[in-house]
Amino acid sequence: MLDSARTQRNSRTRSREPCACAATGATYHFANAANRDAFAATPDAYAPQYGGYCAMGVVGGAKFDIDPTAWRVENGRLYLNKDPRTQKVWLRDVPGNIVKADSKWPTVAGKPKR
Repeated sequence: MLDSARTQRNSRTRSREPCACAATGATYHFANAANRDAFAATPDAYAPQYGGYCAMGVVGGAKFDIDPTAWRVENGRLYLNKDPRTQKVWLRDVPGNIVKADSKWPTVAGKPKR
């Protein structure tokens, strides 16, 4: 499980204790209660973009599940991808891909995931 609060500090850790919080339509798991509480206080500051679906998939007009090891924080926002190979494509033009995904997300959000 990826700890969203810790990810914003550009580090990863696996949860050692069962700390979870429901927000933004999903359940998030945390390494500890302090990280859970920080997330609960301001979930928009920590929640992944595009509903937690693959950011590069949104660029292509689809929703895909993600690999929690394929992530990047850009301008204080968490972006996830379906696998490391897809993330390499995302990283070729992060600012351009964000613009594309932001414009497509309103349409993609209502689609079923693949």
